[in-house]
Amino acid sequence: MACSAGTHPGDINPLAEWPARASMAEPSIAIDARAGHSAKATEAFAAQPPMDLVVTACDEAAKQCPVLPGARRQKYWTFPDPSQATGTDEECLAVFRQVRDAIAARIDAFLMRTG
Repeated sequence: MACSAGTHPGDINPLAEWPARASMAEPSIAIDARAGHSAKATEAFAAQPPMDLVVTACDEAAKQCPVLPGARRQKYWTFPDPSQATGTDEECLAVFRQVRDAIAARIDAFLMRTG
């Protein structure tokens, strides 16, 4: 099972909402409450059984939660924050796509090594 959490969960940054939703909708991934997804704090998983693997996907999160209790293994993968993209709508969407694809490639490579 895969879960997602953040150090400061909340609504999607309004400036990033459209490119975030659009880039994830392309591979048919819905990231909204209607699809049952919501922002969760890392504390939401504190009472859960130990996790086999926790992946921290940005530098800021790695600084704020260097050790997640209950994680058997923890990896730090650095990706740029696409919400910081500037430019036209299409340029911002391109940045979100690049980060989405980089995350997917990193997951695929990790699974090939450990599978």
